[in-house]
Amino acid sequence: MARTPRFSARGGSSFGGQCDNIQIMYHLYVIESTKIKRKYIGITDDVQKRLIQHNQKRVRSTKAYVPWRLVYREDYLTKTEARKREIELKKNAWKRNDLFKKIDNLKFENK
Repeated sequence: MARTPRFSARGGSSFGGQCDNIQIMYHLYVIESTKIKRKYIGITDDVQKRLIQHNQKRVRSTKAYVPWRLVYREDYLTKTEARKREIELKKNAWKRNDLFKKIDNLKFENK
């Protein structure tokens, strides 16, 4: 019976062969429709690529409100951390509204 190789804590085989210096970052992002000022919260590992998908109407929940623009981003080392923050904001109206107020204040200060 053949055994599969063990995996290291960093991911990949413990026998090497995987590049150790590549770190994928995950991002929580907030985009805003320029049409009706609706905001959308999501996570991704490539914010610009994801924004293009939203603006090309390839995301069902946002295609009715195109065009979108990026208004906020938070960076995380793991997808799990980013997902926890996304769930926190989507389930907790107080935290979500506080974040949206912060974003609106930043936009006002930058004008």
